[in-house]
Amino acid sequence: MLVASNHDAGARLFRSKGWESEKVTFQSVPDLRAPFALERVTFSRESPTTFRTIYEMSRDDGKTWRGGDQQAFVRKS
Repeated sequence: MLVASNHDAGARLFRSKGWESEKVTFQSVPDLRAPFALERVTFSRESPTTFRTIYEMSRDDGKTWRGGDQQAFVRKS
C-alpha cells in the first residue's frame, strides 16, 4: 500500500503478510517510511457490509503502539 501525504510528510510504503482471520495489517517498511515513527494500518471486517480501519504509530520500533485515526465504513444498500 502506498500512502501519499498532502503535507510535508511525502509518501510512505506499507506491506502486509495478507489476511489473518478477519484482519489485514499493513506496516511501513524501511524502504520508504516516515522519519518520525514506524506506522501501521489495520483493516478489520466487522460484517459483510462493514469494515473499520485503525492507524497506529510506534516511536520505539514496534515495541509499543499508539492509536491514531479510526474510520468505520458501511456499504449503502
